[in-house]
Amino acid sequence: MENQLTISIIGYGNQAKAWALNLRDSGVKVRIGLRKKSANIELATSHGFEVFELNQNTKISTKICAVLTPDDTHLDILKSLESSDTVFVFAHGFSVVAENLKEKFPNFNFALLAPKAIASELRFRYETKESLAAFYSTEYCDHDFENELKELGKLLGINNLYPTSFQDETQADLFSEQTLLCSILPYTINLAFKTLVERGYQKELAFYECFVEAKLIVDTILKVGPEAFFDFISPNALVGSEKGRKLLLDSEFEEKFKSLLDEVRTSHHLEELKSADVNTVRKNVNLFWKDQALNQTFQDLKDTL
Repeated sequence: MENQLTISIIGYGNQAKAWALNLRDSGVKVRIGLRKKSANIELATSHGFEVFELNQNTKISTKICAVLTPDDTHLDILKSLESSDTVFVFAHGFSVVAENLKEKFPNFNFALLAPKAIASELRFRYETKESLAAFYSTEYCDHDFENELKELGKLLGINNLYPTSFQDETQADLFSEQTLLCSILPYTINLAFKTLVERGYQKELAFYECFVEAKLIVDTILKVGPEAFFDFISPNALVGSEKGRKLLLDSEFEEKFKSLLDEVRTSHHLEELKSADVNTVRKNVNLFWKDQALNQTFQDLKDTL
């Protein structure tokens, strides 16, 4: 039987689009809220969604409204909405924590439903019915809403839900990005590739050894677990892993990890992130990667992957 639930989503970027498509395919009626001149109105309409205009006094008519625009827009968006019984659901806790949104909007209900996947993966795993986890919080709304929030997660294709808090999800997310996901992983792969190529090794060989096999290793660890993985690898890989671990992951390295987490847990760090010139940072990072041989090799070989 078709689910008659109606949900509003503010925004239609990558994350919002994935949510909207998954909910639609689960039988939910989805309404998309966009500014009058938004470039995404035509796209949302072409996907069959009803679009309503966000203005200075928008009244949300649904019980659930997912706010899925960039974090730095949430404060202004909430200022334009009328207080109601609506529960505003966030896919990440950053704006609520950094902007103290619950203090600024005490009459608003906030809930957290944070899928641990980028937008494309959220959509892909829904379509392929693969496992997907998310973390949730009802600390800033009626706790009776927990069952409805869990149901929303299921409609999105999430089959593993874990309770947390806005603050813990925000801090863990920032920490993992800074220490691993968006720093060590891509930049260490690049450094390993660069070291081999500069010493005269074939770029294709270095590409597969350092880049492609990184994904295969992570996939294997996720499949069998870390203990079984180290039982599984060759004697050469095992001995080499211990040599590399002892040389690279020393006590100084561990202390740097701890210092990054200490910074993430401070309000000063949140203020730094809020005031950062993101466009300049992105421009500089793009210029760095554009000039890297790893990126050029990827462009040459991507059709073979």
